[in-house]
Amino acid sequence: MSHADLLATGSELLFREGYCLDRQQWQDWLALFTEDCELWAPSWVGEHQQISDPQTEISLLYLAGRSRLQERVERAV
Repeated sequence: MSHADLLATGSELLFREGYCLDRQQWQDWLALFTEDCELWAPSWVGEHQQISDPQTEISLLYLAGRSRLQERVERAV
């Protein structure tokens, strides 16, 4: 796959994710993830440096596995 194809595929995925989230289509959003996915929002060590290991440092959000995403959606809805 060429660089342009990868960029187009990644862009389409991000567009679809945003579309699902904006419309609160939670099941469609969950379908974008594999069973072994990780959703991670790292916290900051300093002004210009984020943490590097969600297993040993505090994260804003860290969900390992699609089942954890499903749990989060169920609590939010």
